[in-house]
Amino acid sequence: MEESTPISKVPKAPIKKAATKSDPPKKEVPKKTTSKKSEEPQPLQVVWQWENDGSRWKDFDAMTSTLIESAFQSGETRVDLTHGYFGGVGGYTIDLDEMVQIKNNTGFSRGLRRMEGKGGSSSNLRETDPSTVPRAKPTWQWQDGEGEWKDFDSTSIRILEGTCTQGQRTTILQHGNFSKDRASIDFGELTMTGKTSGDQFPIRRHPELKGSSVYGTKPKVQKEVESEFDDLESKQIKAAKKLLDYKILKKKEIPEEDCPICLCPLQVESSQKDPKVVKLSKCQGHVFHEKCIVHCVRSEFLVCPMCSQVYGTRIGTQPAGRMDVSVESSIQIPGQTGKGCIIITYSFPSGIQGPEHPNPGQQYHGTTRAAYLPNNKEGKKLLKLLQLAWERKLIFRVGTSVTTGAENSVIWNGIHHKTDIDGGAENWAWPDDTYFERVTDELSSKGVTENDISD
Repeated sequence: MEESTPISKVPKAPIKKAATKSDPPKKEVPKKTTSKKSEEPQPLQVVWQWENDGSRWKDFDAMTSTLIESAFQSGETRVDLTHGYFGGVGGYTIDLDEMVQIKNNTGFSRGLRRMEGKGGSSSNLRETDPSTVPRAKPTWQWQDGEGEWKDFDSTSIRILEGTCTQGQRTTILQHGNFSKDRASIDFGELTMTGKTSGDQFPIRRHPELKGSSVYGTKPKVQKEVESEFDDLESKQIKAAKKLLDYKILKKKEIPEEDCPICLCPLQVESSQKDPKVVKLSKCQGHVFHEKCIVHCVRSEFLVCPMCSQVYGTRIGTQPAGRMDVSVESSIQIPGQTGKGCIIITYSFPSGIQGPEHPNPGQQYHGTTRAAYLPNNKEGKKLLKLLQLAWERKLIFRVGTSVTTGAENSVIWNGIHHKTDIDGGAENWAWPDDTYFERVTDELSSKGVTENDISD
């Protein structure tokens, strides 16, 4: 392990040598002055934007923008957006090579661009050519109880790097392993504190930030809830309340936390209008601004952004086709027990896109796909889940093929299949020790769980 570097160190003032009788008196040399006041360099502001239907550019929210920028700075080409609002609508993929954002459940893509400037004003922002931007690869670490420095996961590094370099004093990690004990990050103190446990650990960045990019120099400003949700109709709110069966919290019940969707405080200053704060019925204490969580409901279906608890039944946009199942006893799946192999064949003829598809009225191109499962207990259970996902139109969608680039095609919809018998996980084939766990999670994120099937 690389030797630890102190996070911050205050340099000691040089010790002045005491004057003696033999020392000649020194003349005071006047310091040079300039008429122009020296100014602190202004930090660089970076904003990522997406192109709406009217060919106008809109800013991503601060957290999403910093996630994209950190991935960009790290040389990554893809960012999966599944937090907050994005998780409630099936997720988005950011393609930094093509500079587009892609909606996962439809394949519809929009333009993407990077803006930067100095001075903190949006009027100073200018579009940049990504190929001309020098990129660094910062690392964030935390120190465990035994004094060993450990790397944060890649998502945490994006959040830490983005919020810190944007000048925020604090942030919260609540994804993945942090969902059990959310971690409060203080960039001023360079500490990580568990919200539930209260355990505190030092954190550090390598290389250390210098100059005007000091940790947490710009205090976090409390802001009002995003106004983009204010146009929700009362019937949408009523339908969502019936689906989610949420409780509207009284002021004294509202925790001192940020809304996980808009990232604004749940509690607002007395001078601001109080937004309603709700607690979902099936979740373990997860609370949101009412309009934020209602905005995430799609077609009477919601996956909680915090714990993936499913509300309602999700129906996808898969076009008409066939799902045929057969068992081939002469084929054995590598690394799996059981006799024979379950073969699933999906067949889609070409057709015309409906209103639920990206380009209504245009033709889409059909396809035929085959997938393979072991003929054992795990394989049969997964088959039942896949059959239910098929009935709910969730396995395929109409969109642009990532592998061929063909538009208006029937493509996979985020539930991975083994399309070959042998070749390893990197070739979408067997053996793959963690496949069942991963695909079960993918199905669960679409509302298809073991509770929905019979043994």
